Amino acid sequence: RNFFNPNFCHFCKGKLKLRENNTCSSCNITFYCSNNHESEDNENHNDICKILKKISCNYPEYWQTHNLKQENWISSRKNLLRLVKYKLPRDMMPHEIQMIMFTKSCSICREQSNLQTCMECYCVHYCSYHPEVLKNHHSSNCAKLKLCLQVDMILTYIGFKQNKIPDLTSSMLASKSRYIVNMQRFLEIFTNYDIDIDYVRFQFYSDYLSGPLTLYYGMKSKNLHIKSSHYVVLIIAATVLDAQYILAWEILLHLLSDTLKHLKVILIGSKI
Repeated sequence: RNFFNPNFCHFCKGKLKLRENNTCSSCNITFYCSNNHESEDNENHNDICKILKKISCNYPEYWQTHNLKQENWISSRKNLLRLVKYKLPRDMMPHEIQMIMFTKSCSICREQSNLQTCMECYCVHYCSYHPEVLKNHHSSNCAKLKLCLQVDMILTYIGFKQNKIPDLTSSMLASKSRYIVNMQRFLEIFTNYDIDIDYVRFQFYSDYLSGPLTLYYGMKSKNLHIKSSHYVVLIIAATVLDAQYILAWEILLHLLSDTLKHLKVILIGSKI
């Protein structure tokens, strides 16, 4: 579960059809494309769902948010998040925090039922009283939100469990590493994507590869040479995303293959 979006199945991340989705009847926050996927997700969703159901009975105001002002809506989300964290006997996953903070609601009045969705970015919602939200309040941000969603989808489907860096080969890295001057140049050489056409993947790889390539560039610009065959990289205040991007650090083994033979990456942080 890399991210939460109420317009995508909470289990498979497939886009929900307008009339074919199942809302979790207990928490009324997550959505599924079928009864089967709702059942398959029960093991992962059950513990937080039970807590949300109890809270909804004792504190219905967190679901009855019609006509809340923006600052009050944000405050209510933070209060609900603190309450769930207190009652949940484990750390919350990133997508569970997003479930609370990004609950489906009208962007104007914060109504949580009978909503329409922007069919371009799938990130903004509005009730029947505020259809003007798309025209007057959302158009300037729609493309940016769409890009963020597309990057999230790539992160979900690209398959980091493979034992290699996606779309990169050691032979390409070994033969052309001297041409690395910036991220765009790197991607033009070492990936099969047309940057001008596949802008989403360019944004994704820029984020995915920025850690190891920034370190490599810094070492080269300061003429720091590795003499040992073993190297340790410490990532301070690491997050779940750092853990998911861990394979990107393999690049250093190729770029510094003349001397570097063993690389250990240590993640230090409470949110891994």
